[in-house]
Amino acid sequence: MNKQSEAEFFRSMADHFLTLAGARLVNCGPDVVAPPLCDSIRLAGGGEVFVDLTDRVDIEGEIASKKKELEKLERLSATKRKKLENKNFIKRAPKAIVQKERVKFIELEKRQLFILTQLNKLLKIKLERLTVMTGAPDEKL
Repeated sequence: MNKQSEAEFFRSMADHFLTLAGARLVNCGPDVVAPPLCDSIRLAGGGEVFVDLTDRVDIEGEIASKKKELEKLERLSATKRKKLENKNFIKRAPKAIVQKERVKFIELEKRQLFILTQLNKLLKIKLERLTVMTGAPDEKL
């Protein structure tokens, strides 16, 4: 099934989404852009279904949670960085241990970047909501 056929199929199922999941079909087709806060499902034909979670998530709670997780990751990363900057550790520890620590450090850095990206999306949604509530353009906030 090509992407256009998948889009037609999902359009025909729109009423079922509402009945079964309380979700409404917003858009369909090969040029659909993912919502800022969503979950996705890749289809066998190569298409993708996005479930917009923006109105189903406690944005403030998620922001607080992501900030807390980021602080924890920053502490762990700083500890690993300090260990890897310690010349005595590098000199005395077996190479396999040093390499393992480097890999853990890189994984922590990647996780931090992922959490920062999520936090940025959440903050953008919060700003958009504030803009809608106050009627103020983005640049004035």
